[in-house]
Amino acid sequence: MSESVTLASVLSSQVSIQWFEAVAVVREICDRLLSVASDRAIPELQQVNLSPEGYLDIVGVIPTEEPVRRMGQLLQALVANADAPIQLRLLITQATSPTPPYASLREYSEALGFFERPERSTVLNALAVRITSTVQSTAPDRSLTLDAVAPLPSTEKVTEKKKAPVEQAQRRSRNWVFAVAAIVILAVIAGGAWYARTSGVGPQNRQEVNALADRASEAMGTAIVAGASKVTETLGLGRIVPAKESTAPAPAPAPPPPAAAKPTPRGRAATEPADSLPTIVAFDLDPIPATKPSPAPVEPAATAAAPTSGEAPEGDETIYSVNSGSIVPPLGVRPKLARQLPPDFDPTRLGRIELIIGVDGTVESAKLLGPPRTVNDGLFLSVAKAWVFQPALKGGVPVRYRKTIWVASP
Repeated sequence: MSESVTLASVLSSQVSIQWFEAVAVVREICDRLLSVASDRAIPELQQVNLSPEGYLDIVGVIPTEEPVRRMGQLLQALVANADAPIQLRLLITQATSPTPPYASLREYSEALGFFERPERSTVLNALAVRITSTVQSTAPDRSLTLDAVAPLPSTEKVTEKKKAPVEQAQRRSRNWVFAVAAIVILAVIAGGAWYARTSGVGPQNRQEVNALADRASEAMGTAIVAGASKVTETLGLGRIVPAKESTAPAPAPAPPPPAAAKPTPRGRAATEPADSLPTIVAFDLDPIPATKPSPAPVEPAATAAAPTSGEAPEGDETIYSVNSGSIVPPLGVRPKLARQLPPDFDPTRLGRIELIIGVDGTVESAKLLGPPRTVNDGLFLSVAKAWVFQPALKGGVPVRYRKTIWVASP
């Protein structure tokens, strides 16, 4: 009977591993670790054995403070030579980034569940049968490690970014000190002038007193405005100008041309101006179905023809997804979502939202997957609820559908 082989032997033998087999291996290891509450200790390649029957055995672990990054590193090593979907590549990039969006090993494993095929034990058994005999004929490389196969991105840039806010805070503190010192000096000067006046020192008539007071007041106001303006400019709040400048008449602007009225989508009232919501860079990266829908966009209120044999029953409330068979997924009508990323696009900027699209093509609900990455992530949901899709079809009949959209800040 053949003996078990380690993941180090598998990787050193250059055996071809399918991407869904790699997902099954990583999820099985995650489940084993979570079952014994060891989500802060990850096995190395030599500590994971694969039996000829497809059983994974963990013979040791190494403590780590980055369990999500290390398991993302393992998946990256296993799919290095596989033709993996771009969505899975994006998930690996996020998991191995210096600040992954997944707070725990459980969240990372649940995100991988989107790509896992049914019957994990069958997938692992087929993998073991294919590679066990081949790997055993190759001498194992016991020096092979995850860091050697799939190095993690450096955290030096993140450290530099963290230093920048500290330096800005120090500069703002110094500016506040300078402004306070200027105010104290001016207060001392004003106190000296008041003492001189009450002691009989200084101008002896009202006109001279008024002129001196006006000059002192103007000088004090100018100094205070200059100090406060320096602080507000540093804080990013703009420049403060004296009253003389702010009240100076400005040239009358030319009347703006009349704006064309924007059409309001049928069945949905415009409750707020478009400028109040952020611009979304969104991508529809789901695989293109074998049977494409009609290219002509269908209005959300359009109704489908009566179902025939094999079609979805009328009033079907089932929510289908990309894993459901014989379903034509929905396509964006307003807006038309890009089907692939630009060549120079940074995938670490992407987050995910989950939409429930109704039979009329409107968005019934929107949910953010994972923790917010920017302050605009929460506003993405408000924008997404106004989108319109060509509804998903089952046997030519519109059905409800759960769809994942990748979004990023502009």
